[in-house]
Formats: sequence, C-alpha cells, structure tokens
Amino acid sequence: MDKRTIFLFCIISYIFFAVSVWGDSIHDTAAELMEFKSEIRLDTRDPAETLGSVYEYDPRLEVYFGGYNGTSYGSYSVINMKYVNTEVPLKSVCIAENEQEFTELVTRGLLYCNKNFYIIYRNKDYSAIDIDSMVESIEEDCPLAVMGVGKYASSSSQNPITEDSIFSFTIEYKYDPEVLLEHRREAEQRAFEIIGSNVAYDMPDYLKVKTIHDYIVNNCRYGSDHETNDRPDYYTAYGALIEGKAVCQGYTQAAQMLFDICGIDNFTVSGSSEGQSHTWNAIKLEDQYYHIDMTWDDPVMSDGTDALKYDYYNVDDNTLAKDHSWDKSRYAPCTGTKYNYANTIGLMASDMNVYSQPYENFVSVFSSHKPLGEDTNESNAADSKPQIYELGIKNWSITEIGIIALVLFAVFMPFRKRK
Repeated sequence: MDKRTIFLFCIISYIFFAVSVWGDSIHDTAAELMEFKSEIRLDTRDPAETLGSVYEYDPRLEVYFGGYNGTSYGSYSVINMKYVNTEVPLKSVCIAENEQEFTELVTRGLLYCNKNFYIIYRNKDYSAIDIDSMVESIEEDCPLAVMGVGKYASSSSQNPITEDSIFSFTIEYKYDPEVLLEHRREAEQRAFEIIGSNVAYDMPDYLKVKTIHDYIVNNCRYGSDHETNDRPDYYTAYGALIEGKAVCQGYTQAAQMLFDICGIDNFTVSGSSEGQSHTWNAIKLEDQYYHIDMTWDDPVMSDGTDALKYDYYNVDDNTLAKDHSWDKSRYAPCTGTKYNYANTIGLMASDMNVYSQPYENFVSVFSSHKPLGEDTNESNAADSKPQIYELGIKNWSITEIGIIALVLFAVFMPFRKRK
C-alpha cells in the first residue's frame, strides 16, 4: 500500500470518526434535554450552535425549551436549561414542515377529538398563521373534524435559536370526546348509506341536490329550544342523520357531508334570520352558486305536523336577503337562477332518463386522516406526510450506502496500483 493510499485511508477514517463523535454528542445532549437535566456540559464555546443542532436532530424537543444561561470555558460550556411543558409526552408532539402539513396535523387533532396537542412548525413565524381562518378551511374540507367542537384555544411561541414556532392547542368538546368520536363515525357511515340508497351516480347534479334536500327535510325535524338544552348532538350532523332531529347547524352539517360525498361544490354560510343566528348551505351547479336553506324548508306547522317546502331552495342573493342577513364579502355571490325550484321541476318533467348507476366506493375521512402519532395514508404524496421524528441516530438506507460506496470508489480509483 503506497503513501497516497494510506493518506486517503486516514482521511476517510477521520471523516467517519468525526461524524460518529458528532452524532454521539448530539444524541447525548438530546437525551439530557429529554430527561430535563438542569445543568448540561457542551463540548463547544457556542451553546446556541450546539442546541440548534440538537433541535435540528429532533425538533420535538423544542416543546420543552424555556431558555438557558451559562458560561463558556475555552473549549466547552456549561449551561443551565429552563424547561416548560414538562408534562407533555414527547410522542404527542408533531412536526410540520409547511402549511399543508400544519393544516393536516390540526385536522387530525380535531377529527380524533384530541383535547391537547402540540405542533412544531419548522422555520415559520407563528404571527404569520391565522388559526381561525385555518379552522374555517378545515370545516369546509372536513366537516366531521369540527362536529361537536365547543371552542378551541391556541398559544404559540418562537424558539429564538431555530426560529421554529411551537403551537399548543386546547380543544373543548360539547360532550364526551369518546362518545363524540363514535358519533362522528356513525354519522359518516349513515351518510354513505343515504347516498348509496337514494342517489344514483349517473344522476345530473341538479337532481342529486334535490334528492338530498328532500331526504333531509323528510327525515329530520327541527328541535325546539327545550329539547336541545340537554342534547348537544342536535347541533351536529349526527342529530340530523341518526337521531332525526336537529337545529340549523345539524341540518347544514348533514347537507354538507352529503354534498361532499356526491362531489357537489358547496360551502356553508353563517348569518342570521328572524333576529337569530343561523346557518345554511350554498351549492354550485354548473358555473353559478345558489343558496339552499333546508332548516327553513322544514317548518313545524301550527298543528305539529311536518312539511316539505321549497321557499328557500336554490335561491339567489336577492331572494334570500328578504329575510336572511350575512356578510356578503365573506362568501361567493349566489346569482344562479337556472336551477331554482320551478325550473328544476320543469327539467325533471322533461327528463325521461332512468338513473340506476349506484355509488359503490366511499372513502372515509378516517382512512384519509390518521390519528396524531400515526403515519398518514401511504397513498398520500410523500411531501404531504407530516413527519414524526424519533430520538436516535439515523439509519442509513441501502441507497445512501450505495452512493457513499460509489463516491469512495471514484476517489480511490486514481490511487489504485497500476500493473
């Protein structure tokens, strides 16, 4: 073995030794932080740099960061750590690398009725996040995730070392979270059954809308004030679809779920009517939106009988504004008239088609969104998967080992002994 080969071997050995020592040092410091040791010795004059490497190694540890002070002694430092949230299990802390992952993690926390959860949002200023707007978008995309939610609170801070933001969420539910989670599953299953039994896949969208409207009005009754006092489920899709009794929130959530299953573009509107807070739906047919208020189309008559009406079926802004109020700047304008009730009846009378193709494949939101702490569905794009970090030295993959071997081979080839 010539001198050049020996020199190359020494360089490679030193690199692997340095990497190993660095890894051990980072791992040891991370373990001490996880054990909440108050005094920590670091083999560096720059504690912030080392702590930054530790938090890069396992960002979940940032949930415990409360600051530090210390003294440098030449080649090493001794720091005193301050800890917060020490009661939080490390496994309950999740990591978001971008807005999509952050929203997905909050969705999962809400969907599975978590009372508390923490998210480390990498390289993001917490002041740039509007939590209320994000929850509103979650409600549109996944109504089950907010079904039965009473109120929520979030707090946030930023780690000055990494500039990562630490979010804490506290959720209050209108009734027992375990019962609510079961109700969510039952409501979704019932929604699948309703569409499977009443709506044909090959129906035109306007006919799907009318079928859903008629089903809800005919199978749900409006709950009076004294009935809803002890029945928070009447404010949910569960009340409308399972119990057959609900207030406007329940009607609206149920309709939204059924529209979503059928792929009908829709959104919910919050406003007021007759001096009281009120919610209803808006749907899109072709290129225009329409209001559809199933609560007011399901009046309880003076003799106690139920009725099916179409006074608020696929109406435009001007029509609904006669007795409804809402912030029009928040919602897309509803200007459609082609599919109002009168025209819908005309279209149905002239349509001689028989629609019989059933809905067969339903995708549960519980399969699309896993509980916090579990990996997302493998069918999701890799860049959309929320990452859960594990404490430990990284295991190199076969691909990475192969690349390193090729690089070393290419470097070694010029020094090989020639014949």
